[in-house]
Amino acid sequence: MTQLYTLTQVAAIAESEKITSAVQPRGMTKTDAAAYCGCGSLAAFDDWIRRGIVPGPIPGTRRWDRKADAHHFVGQRLSS
Repeated sequence: MTQLYTLTQVAAIAESEKITSAVQPRGMTKTDAAAYCGCGSLAAFDDWIRRGIVPGPIPGTRRWDRKADAHHFVGQRLSS
């Protein structure tokens, strides 16, 4: 089952990113991006990408942008 976060939890994650972003790289692997977004599996993450819940990788790479994922994910949750 796919785990979804509440808006409060997403806001807390986004806030913690402000503090730790100097230490953490923005380019994440697919596995890291799925975990960051709270997906329980890579198959669920692929489904989220297909449905537009999270963006795909940075063009020309196989890396996901931590900031883009956070902003997109929060925006999707707010518009629901």
